[in-house]
Amino acid sequence: MDEPSLPQVVHSHQLRITARNMKLVWLQTSQILTARYINHGIPAECNNSTCFPGIGLGAVLSECRLVSKKMLVAAVKALKARSPALKNSDKPLLPDVQDVRDISVNIAAAVILCAVEEGLAQAEDIPTIDSDLREWIRIQMWEAEYRPLVYTR
Repeated sequence: MDEPSLPQVVHSHQLRITARNMKLVWLQTSQILTARYINHGIPAECNNSTCFPGIGLGAVLSECRLVSKKMLVAAVKALKARSPALKNSDKPLLPDVQDVRDISVNIAAAVILCAVEEGLAQAEDIPTIDSDLREWIRIQMWEAEYRPLVYTR
């Protein structure tokens, strides 16, 4: 089956489709980031599961007054930096959701640094050294602990 020929960029007020070597990322402006990667007709999807946890974590930990456009751009750039396609063009554009905790630390750090830079962060004692900031974030991340279920008759 022949692949359809697509223009490089298609714009509308609700949807922007960017195509590069038949790999598609769909960004819906109404939801900030919804992305799909298509490689050889096999879709994989990221419905806000890799970017928004880090944005929320960074916003909460920095106690920012609002989330700015620059903070969202910093978050997306942090996500982009973790793209498997940067190392191998046959890999997906977005990292696997299994890596969401590590990705969230990177995104939260970018969001926090941007919030501090813009004067939006209200939290005190935010570390300024990158490794200290990442450790500070990790310490405050929620960790799910499940009790074993006991079945009684």
